[in-house]
Amino acid sequence: MATRPARKLDTPEQSVREANHRFYRALASLSLEEMDAIWLHEDWVECVHPGWDMLLGWEEVRASWVRIFSSTQRMQMEITRVGARRRGRRLGGLHGAGYQHV
Repeated sequence: MATRPARKLDTPEQSVREANHRFYRALASLSLEEMDAIWLHEDWVECVHPGWDMLLGWEEVRASWVRIFSSTQRMQMEITRVGARRRGRRLGGLHGAGYQHV
């Protein structure tokens, strides 16, 4: 019986890039359900929308997506840079994007 080679596990950096991809897909489709699936539902998550103050905690972050998506018909964005940045033991997404909601 032939064996298949073991699947190479994603690196943490690849996982962050995939999460960024899923985030922008959810954003472009204005999908609150996809945002629910992407974000950790924790009190310590943070989000800064362009022109907004920092939001802290999943409830605030989710409420911001509800507000944005309910007043937006489509989202247009240009991704200029996607990567991952490590700070100590933390690894987070690093992206540069210009987006506009219409």
